[in-house]
Amino acid sequence: ALAILSNEIEVTENLPMPPVAYRRQTALALFYKGLLSLCPQSKLKSRYASGSIKIHETRKVSEAQFFYETDPSLWPLTKPIPRLNGLVQCAGETKYVDDLVQQPGEVFAAFVLSTVALGTIVNIDASKALVEGAFTLGVGYNTCEQIVNDPHTGEVLTNRTWNYWVPGATDIPQDMRIYFRKRSFSYEAILGSKATGEPATCMGVAVPFAMRAAIVASRQESGKPYNEWFQIDGACTVDKIAIACSTKVEEFQFL
Repeated sequence: ALAILSNEIEVTENLPMPPVAYRRQTALALFYKGLLSLCPQSKLKSRYASGSIKIHETRKVSEAQFFYETDPSLWPLTKPIPRLNGLVQCAGETKYVDDLVQQPGEVFAAFVLSTVALGTIVNIDASKALVEGAFTLGVGYNTCEQIVNDPHTGEVLTNRTWNYWVPGATDIPQDMRIYFRKRSFSYEAILGSKATGEPATCMGVAVPFAMRAAIVASRQESGKPYNEWFQIDGACTVDKIAIACSTKVEEFQFL
């Protein structure tokens, strides 16, 4: 049935919708998922049974609340001031801890380490929050914020929230650990300060690296060598990841 559907299905290009190859693969995967849900559990091989599970019913969406207040009568004590940055070096690590699923995997944990701190943080208590926001911005830039242009006119087609997506609740790391080197100072930086915005944004590229490792693992299950090169350009969207996995129709099995 999957082979017949693969040969007969007709998918047309419709920018800024995902590529034809991804939409075709998604149609086959959803059809396969439906067949798995109809197959008797006694005949279904255990390794394929998870394919019929509805992910959104088994995974809870993260929830959070944030409160803040400001009192102008206390200014200039708590009044916002311009932030000056100096030189900085940092390192980060992101691990993809989930198997390849039928929907975007959520970022669970990320480690952003300042290996060479060159100054003293001027912003009290706000430094880690600034890094978290900057890192999340970098994650969005490298994953979901894909800009699509009309190939003939150059018009930007992803010009609204309907088709241009920023990171959501499940895209923000649940376990984000940020460390700064203590008691450090640099005479080269402005007032011995540290940068907390731009470096953390650049560290967002660690997420596509983790995704690439997950894609390599998926390709190995399809019989491809782990060191075979495949091209995937940013942003690493769901459709690009699915195409890079190179899953074959023959791999949709039951028994």
